[in-house]
Amino acid sequence: MSLVCAICNEVPEHPCISPVSNHVFERRLIEKYIAENGTDPMNGQPLSEEQLVDIKVTHPIRPKAPSATSIPAILKSLQDEWDAVMLHSFTLRQQLQTTRQELSHALYQHDAACRVIARLNKEVTAAREALATLKPQAGLVAPQAVPASQQPAAGAGGEPMEISEQVGMTPEIIQKLQDKATILTTERKKRGKTVPEDLVRAEDLSKYRQVASHAGLHSASVPGILSLDVCPADTNKVLTGGADKNVVVFDKSEEQIVATLKGHTKKVTSVIYHPSQSVVFSASPDTTIRVWSVTGGNCVQVVRAHEAGVTGLSLHATGDYLLSSSEDQYWAFSDIQTGKVLTKVTDESAGCALTCAQFHPDGLIFGTGTADSQIKIWDLKERTNVANFPGHSGPVTSIAFSENGYYLATGAQDSSLKLWDLRKLKNFKTITLDNNYEVKSLVFDQSGTYLAVAGSDIRVYICKQWSEVLNFTGSYRFPCPNRAGQPERGHRRPQEEFRRRAGLRRKAMGSMFRSEEVCLVQLFLQSGSAYNCVSELGELGLVEFRDLNPNVNAFQRKFVGEVRRCEELEKTFTFLEQEISRSLSPPLQGPLPLPCPMPSAPQPRELITIEEESERLARELKEVSRNRDSLRAQLTQLCQYKGVLNKTHSITASHAPPPALENHGLFDNRQDVRLSFVAGVVHPWKVPSFERLLWRACRGYIIVDFREMDQRLEHPDTGEMVQWTVFLISFWGDQIGQKVKKICDCFHTQTFAYPESPAEREEILQGLNTRIEDIKSVLSQTESFLQQLLLRAVAILPQWKVRVQKCKAIQMVLNLCSPSVTDKCLIAEAWCPTAKLPELQSALREGGRKSGSGVDSFYNRLPTSTPPPTLFPLNSFTAGFQNIVDAYGVAGYREVNPAVYTIITFPFLFAVMFGDVGHGILMSLAALWMVLEEKDPKLKNSNNEIWKMMFGGRYLILLMGLFSIYTGAIYNECFSRSLSTFASGWHVGPMFDKNIWNTSVLEGNKFLSMDPAVSGVFTSPYPFGIDPVWGMANNKLTFLNSYKMKMSIIIGVIHMTFGVCLSFFNYWHFKKISSVFFILIPELFFMLCLFGYLVFMVVFKWIAYTPDQSKIAPSILIHFINMFLFIDNPDNPQLYKGQLVVQKVLVVLALCSVPVLLLGKPIWQYVTFKRRRQHLQHQDEDRRPLVTEDGSVNTRQGEVEGGAPAEEEEFDVADVFMHQAIHTIEYCLGCISNTASYLRLWALSLAHAR
Repeated sequence: MSLVCAICNEVPEHPCISPVSNHVFERRLIEKYIAENGTDPMNGQPLSEEQLVDIKVTHPIRPKAPSATSIPAILKSLQDEWDAVMLHSFTLRQQLQTTRQELSHALYQHDAACRVIARLNKEVTAAREALATLKPQAGLVAPQAVPASQQPAAGAGGEPMEISEQVGMTPEIIQKLQDKATILTTERKKRGKTVPEDLVRAEDLSKYRQVASHAGLHSASVPGILSLDVCPADTNKVLTGGADKNVVVFDKSEEQIVATLKGHTKKVTSVIYHPSQSVVFSASPDTTIRVWSVTGGNCVQVVRAHEAGVTGLSLHATGDYLLSSSEDQYWAFSDIQTGKVLTKVTDESAGCALTCAQFHPDGLIFGTGTADSQIKIWDLKERTNVANFPGHSGPVTSIAFSENGYYLATGAQDSSLKLWDLRKLKNFKTITLDNNYEVKSLVFDQSGTYLAVAGSDIRVYICKQWSEVLNFTGSYRFPCPNRAGQPERGHRRPQEEFRRRAGLRRKAMGSMFRSEEVCLVQLFLQSGSAYNCVSELGELGLVEFRDLNPNVNAFQRKFVGEVRRCEELEKTFTFLEQEISRSLSPPLQGPLPLPCPMPSAPQPRELITIEEESERLARELKEVSRNRDSLRAQLTQLCQYKGVLNKTHSITASHAPPPALENHGLFDNRQDVRLSFVAGVVHPWKVPSFERLLWRACRGYIIVDFREMDQRLEHPDTGEMVQWTVFLISFWGDQIGQKVKKICDCFHTQTFAYPESPAEREEILQGLNTRIEDIKSVLSQTESFLQQLLLRAVAILPQWKVRVQKCKAIQMVLNLCSPSVTDKCLIAEAWCPTAKLPELQSALREGGRKSGSGVDSFYNRLPTSTPPPTLFPLNSFTAGFQNIVDAYGVAGYREVNPAVYTIITFPFLFAVMFGDVGHGILMSLAALWMVLEEKDPKLKNSNNEIWKMMFGGRYLILLMGLFSIYTGAIYNECFSRSLSTFASGWHVGPMFDKNIWNTSVLEGNKFLSMDPAVSGVFTSPYPFGIDPVWGMANNKLTFLNSYKMKMSIIIGVIHMTFGVCLSFFNYWHFKKISSVFFILIPELFFMLCLFGYLVFMVVFKWIAYTPDQSKIAPSILIHFINMFLFIDNPDNPQLYKGQLVVQKVLVVLALCSVPVLLLGKPIWQYVTFKRRRQHLQHQDEDRRPLVTEDGSVNTRQGEVEGGAPAEEEEFDVADVFMHQAIHTIEYCLGCISNTASYLRLWALSLAHAR
């Protein structure tokens, strides 16, 4: 047995074992260590000599000490020296670690003691101030001006360096933060279930351009805007902070400066606009945070929370507290109402400046960036650092939390953008920006769909994909999806599409196989009938209008007043909806139902009636709702008074001046001493602090009793039900009474007059009961009248909304029109299907008839070189399939519509993967129910995004289910179980009859193989699908792998070949015969010579080889590989005679088709261009102009449709060849990769079967 001492690493002479660490030691060494330390050297646990256990072993004969005369001896000596040094180093490291732990513990205790002392000092100071002044604090208090002679020492910025004292985080504040976080979390979960309807799509956002630029907001001598914010309540108001030390509020709709706020002594680096008040906040390197009143234009509060420059600001969701970070390494949490610092914390271990700060959407945690490239996450309630995110290599410049609260985006001076997952606390995405790119600001939009990055330019990324969708270079600002920005001409948001197109619905027009023929028309609308004409066109959904005033500002257009009028009406409707959702009993289940039938657009006089009635209804609702709230507040107050008298009646009987004191003559000289009372109710959360302050302020010369009320009453401010606490304060003397009343005012308690005699209290109780009953009666009648108003609003509001929306859309369309020279008509341009031109003229006549105009509006067809928009006829059945095709790309004008063929191919390919009879039946039944109930408004108008997607694709799901039943029958699977519909074609009897299987074979083999070569074993194929006997076979998976893989290749090649052949109809329609020979035929040669031949080999093998010949059948895969290598494998027999020659010819044809595809079309275009140019040079005929000098159209019908003769353009050889090279490479590689991709059908089918 060989033992080694854990201390000296040698074989011990007297070994012993420690029961504490179970290590072996030399006894003399461990005894010496215990005498010095009293612990085990391995784990530091207490250890004594009595605990050591001796180990009885045969004492080994120690070898003689080697001499240093040989190389092994020298190496042994060096090894011993090295071991000794390492042991000493290990001991030193242990001691260092222990010392560090002790120092850390001592620092922690010191920090805790300092915090306790500071808190006690604050409490003492607060108590002294309450005793001295007892002045309530409410609202924003303007700072007192300090005389110049009495100003304290100023800092670098010229501001007094008096740091606000920390008040502390009271339980009321913490509870307020917690309540707000709960509300925000609930709202965010509701918001996360649906995508906002007005959210801009990524493809539309990429078309955004700058619409305005405003200069001169700040001083030209010190130019530069360093910070910016937009008012949430009114997005027309923009707040900026500049290098000129000023804060500016700018109204971009009026293009006027609302207020210029001066007071900072250094540049303004951070600004925030309050979401609900006319108050703004600013921060500056001058160490101050200032609160400004926009209406008053003055500074109402100065928060001095830091000793160095303020680097970041963030407003809490409550709107009452402000978070700030500073170069002094501290973050501060301040109350904006009082201007006092509630708490101020730093990370002493970091020792570096904070560069930015931002609240989490819930408001309970927040993040700060540091100058040493770290992001720190803090818990506001505990005021502790809960997580750190290292990873940047430069100071952090900006951080932003996503709306769902799951992600954090950070930017730093290392030209990178990092995304962090707050649930897993790790970095999951890093976006590397351009070199020297400075990230200045990050912001997520309200829906959490987009992330904007501001720096050297403005960039917008779409979340989850994290791909760039927009890049503004220059001095552009980020156009928030719901605030500002305007798309490029020809592209609009979804709600603007209706205004532009006036409801261009996709009806079943023309052929489904090719897009509709569309022409450009010029409409001449009479001024008196323009409104009705556009209304008729919108109801029919015939046209898509073009903007003829692209350079005119949206606020300077002719009908902008009517649009604003409709927007004001929509605001009124929004108020009515809010009142309905807040006060209607019983509440509505979901949104307001749509009117049926849909009303038409209102006439101008009808719009005035809607405006008057809606304003009157809103005014009545406001008045009745205000009266109801007032009555509820009075009822709550009277019930509180009643509860006070009931709960305190038994207490006051026992309170009287102490008789012992009266006997001692203490009150001999005082004739007015009597017991006084203050009674009222207080919120239960405020009771502990309320009682403590009363005791400290009055020094115990009062008697306070608290009782909980029996019933819960409504809080007048928040509307929540609260079980109020009744208090009764007994005291002697007027001075103490004044203090008590001031303290009650500070805590916002509700106090009531408290009579001294029981008779008076009984009398007041009776009066209270009478008044309560009266108020309840009035409140009941008020509530009844309010419900009548709400029911009337529910009945008429949906029609009003639809009519006003149509009126607004019409006015927006009229803004797209251009007035004529005489201003007697409006000129508009629109795209219209050619087949619907008679309906267009009828709509214009009907609009003129409704307006009573004597002159009809009319249209002219215009020639155009701009490609018309693509319009496919749709119905409820084809809409789902068209959406799938449009997701990958919209076909060009007049091209074949691939969605028609997708009706069959898409469900069938899905069924190949999902094939199962049982699952297909369930899917078909669910889809059939949706089809039969498709007219149910509850199903159509659901707000659930997943349900809307499923309901929109109900016909698609139905076909997928039916095809799944078919493929499941082929696979012979129902809920992953085989079906035995017909008798199997395999029989085991012949194997026993011919003595191939016998008892000995059965006993010696676990699996038996049926030989189809034996007569009678395999009689005939299964009538339909796969034979159920394969379900019991051990090689079932091998068989299904081969079958499904080959079927996937066959289906994929047929599908791709069909897609290539489909282009023939486009070439033929557009008279591009050359493309048939130089593109279509080479593509077919390449596809069929390679992959078509692979399909041929699969089918040929299935036909040529019977089950008897399965063992000698060649491998198709080896043949296909040898086909490209031009070799023959003797071990793999040929499928047919001459196979090697055929394969070589096919490969050569496929390779030859590539240069034809690459060079054929460009060379043909170049030759055609040269011939056309030579022909034009020899042509002496003059071209007839399209429009003569008198403005008359001088063209034939064909010239109108085809457009004016275009000037001969130069032929760009490089561009044409490059385009064709890209197409050739994409096609050749796509044939290979797409064929391999179809193998996913096989893989997913096997996965579903398992």
